[in-house]
Amino acid sequence: MSKEGERKRDNIKESFDKAGDEIVNVFSKLGEGLKSIGDKTKEALKTDTIAVKIDETWDKAIVQPTKRTIEFFEESGEKVTEKHRLRVAKAQEGAKRWKVVFAKPLLDIGVIPYRPPTFSKSDQDNALIEGALMNNFVFAHVSSKLLPGLIDAFEPVMITKGTEIIKEGDVGDYFYVIGSGQVAFEVDGKHVGDANPGQTFGELALLYQAPRAATCKAKSMCGLFRLDQETFRRIMAEQVEDANKKVIEVLKKVPYFKDLDEDYLYKIVNNLKVTRYNKGDVLVNKGDLITKFVIMKEGRVKVTDIQAGGSDYKEIEFGPGDFFGEATFVSGTGSLATVTAMTSVVALTIDKDVFVKMIGSDVHKLIKRTLDKKKLASIPFGKRKGPAANELDLLASAVVDKKFAKGHVFFKEGTRCMPSLYLVRKGEVSIGSSSYPNLENILGFKLSEGEVKRVGHLGYFGNDTLGDNETGEFGKAKYTCIALTDVEVGVLDLNAIKGVVIARSEEEKMGLKDLEMVRIIGAGTFGKVWLCTMKGSNEAYALKSQVKKQLIEYNQADGVIREKNIMEKLDHPFIIEMVSSFKDENKLYMLLKLYQGGELQTVIHTDTRNGIPEWAARFYAANILEGLSHMHHRNIVYRDLKPENVLLDSEGYCVIVDLGFAKVISGKTYTFCGTPLYLAPEIIKQKGHDKGADHWSWGVLVYEMIQGMTPFYDGKVDQMGLFKNIVKRRMQPYDDGLISEEGKDLINRILVVEPEDRLGSFAAADKDIKEHPFFNDIDWQDLQQMKAKVPFKPKVKDPLDGSNFDDYSKLEAKEKKARMVKLTGAEQRLFDAF
Repeated sequence: MSKEGERKRDNIKESFDKAGDEIVNVFSKLGEGLKSIGDKTKEALKTDTIAVKIDETWDKAIVQPTKRTIEFFEESGEKVTEKHRLRVAKAQEGAKRWKVVFAKPLLDIGVIPYRPPTFSKSDQDNALIEGALMNNFVFAHVSSKLLPGLIDAFEPVMITKGTEIIKEGDVGDYFYVIGSGQVAFEVDGKHVGDANPGQTFGELALLYQAPRAATCKAKSMCGLFRLDQETFRRIMAEQVEDANKKVIEVLKKVPYFKDLDEDYLYKIVNNLKVTRYNKGDVLVNKGDLITKFVIMKEGRVKVTDIQAGGSDYKEIEFGPGDFFGEATFVSGTGSLATVTAMTSVVALTIDKDVFVKMIGSDVHKLIKRTLDKKKLASIPFGKRKGPAANELDLLASAVVDKKFAKGHVFFKEGTRCMPSLYLVRKGEVSIGSSSYPNLENILGFKLSEGEVKRVGHLGYFGNDTLGDNETGEFGKAKYTCIALTDVEVGVLDLNAIKGVVIARSEEEKMGLKDLEMVRIIGAGTFGKVWLCTMKGSNEAYALKSQVKKQLIEYNQADGVIREKNIMEKLDHPFIIEMVSSFKDENKLYMLLKLYQGGELQTVIHTDTRNGIPEWAARFYAANILEGLSHMHHRNIVYRDLKPENVLLDSEGYCVIVDLGFAKVISGKTYTFCGTPLYLAPEIIKQKGHDKGADHWSWGVLVYEMIQGMTPFYDGKVDQMGLFKNIVKRRMQPYDDGLISEEGKDLINRILVVEPEDRLGSFAAADKDIKEHPFFNDIDWQDLQQMKAKVPFKPKVKDPLDGSNFDDYSKLEAKEKKARMVKLTGAEQRLFDAF
């Protein structure tokens, strides 16, 4: 950068410092409460957008909230101070306007190299953009190495005087930096402020399809620099993925790590820390216990005084891409040499205690599980459908190692046996058959008459006993298997498989003609939920209908297919159950089990109070955690946990519903989605997220249940203010009269900004959360078997009682008159896989 460019950048930064928040945050202060303009803009402007106002008007006109009485609260004896009650009431009133947000999913991240657009600009222009980004929240977490690429992607545009750059209420497409001229802001037709060169507007458009909060017009000829959401998100995601892949390539060269599943490798990558050494620094002394595994990034080190097995070795050097410390790191023995920095060194390191916490102490056990997982993915199961990819890790964890003596008969041809798959670790077994059937599709080889086949290390047998047809003929041996030597095998029996693999069968074809609609019990962005019955029976269900055209407009066509496929993979009492699915010309339908207890939201928040006693919150928190853990163990992230998405069944247990944002992932995913109040910091910062984001949302929900409000929203801040509070972990203070020390400790250990340090992200996963003292009174086995005492049993009169849901009767009349827009053939084909 030229000296002139640096001088201008410094001048810009100085002007920002002087201007403070007056203009920079103008967009984050738009909306209700407008009292003045000009110098008082900052104090006067609030957060409501046109879209929010429409939502609130619609809610008041169409939705009549249900009135509920929850007896357990009145009996609890908790004392709520007047100050806390008023603070919570204000926050809860404002919280009603926070709607779900989402961005178009980024496809092929890390698969197809992305080349962002570049636009030639002067050094002065680049300096101006850099200065503007330095003072903008969205870019505060962007690495210095990534910044030049982002600046290059800003497109220069000239705007004539009077041109409307942004229209209030429209969905945003660009983020802008003003290079020259002046831009005026209007809300509801009223002038509320101006912005000058070096200032920015429209940053929410970089995160998701956000409605514009104000109209922006050019007061003069303006030179602007703009960046679109797709470019911003791809640059951020590709940078993270590219960096991770380079490190994983190094890890795969390490003998102890090369056979580890990529999920474990990503955990190592996510916990590597940048460590710097000066020339002459001793990284490792000979004989010292190795406490770090080191990957060289920059510089060189010299390894001296090397002795092993009584022999001396010559000195060696390590440079970028090399690594050391892995052998003694895993074995726990002393270093065999001294390592000294020959130059300044930048290295990626991970401490052993962090490694053990994240991965576990037995690397060899993890390697064996990884290899078993690969075998299970390729073992044929005859005509019976094998496990889904996201079930393999659980199945590999369920394999039990057993030893059998020479001569042991595993099973005899034609007889019944314990249905089990055997993976041979050591020794050999014989396989023979008197009827010599073609076993090629089952065991991978043929048997001739009188032939005996030997199966040894890395082989398998018994998979056919698990059923080789759709009717499931279990436990019938088709050959005789005998141990030829003492053998060690990994055993996966039918009971273990049933605990993981969902029974998959062809669903009965049905349609709307088979159902009787009773009433609407829910409405969302893309469709409605009807209470309905099967014609000719008293069986009640919930029918979720989604309008195809709306799904296409919101880029959610793939998402709804993914939702259906995921629901088919899940079978748990605390997760919504899908009975069937079908479609017609205009809509998609999912027939669901009916849960009549209403939303958890209406239990936590009523007309007379906000929040529930801690003992009740403990039960619901444990209940919801069980449902989330079932998904997480199958590599599914949920991504929209909030009290509106948790229903109570008729017995009072929680059921997680609406899996529209759920996704099967390996590693991390980058789609911005969820509800702002519950978003994890890594989603906002575009760093990529995994199950840790669900644990964060769960922690927010636990706080809300006990304190009556979400932890990062006080009823005043706007959306950008909320996001800043989340990523900086600026929480609302606890009311100590409502929460125990154990409750505060649990929440504080969940609401940790860095997901790698968050409870639930370590090797023991959800077990660490369950063993926290907050849950000492929870009997997890009773809860899983639905034998636990519930805090509150909903009042349900009959199978068609929908009184615990909001009243949508006005919407039902509107729904019957609604006209559908005809889809093109190409649009219809988007839903072929549904």
